[in-house]
Amino acid sequence: ENERLRRDNERFVRLIDSGEWGRGRVAELVAAGEVLKGERDALLKLIQGMRREYEAVQAAKMGQEDEMRAMKERMMLGGAARNRMLVKGGSSF
Repeated sequence: ENERLRRDNERFVRLIDSGEWGRGRVAELVAAGEVLKGERDALLKLIQGMRREYEAVQAAKMGQEDEMRAMKERMMLGGAARNRMLVKGGSSF
């Protein structure tokens, strides 16, 4: 990235030295660059927040899948554990 910035700066210096652009245009470009930098920073923060949110959702999903797997295993065991689950899940009358 430093190399790219260095090349861009050298190109701007050549343009300014050649007289193709006035100082006003250079100031506009510098201001536009600052705006873009701010937008880039905001997008990076948004992406990081979305990444954290995605990871939290994935962790919750995995937790639910593990819980369902454990319940299925207990149901398949049979015996007393299965009977207790059936009684808990049955009607109360």
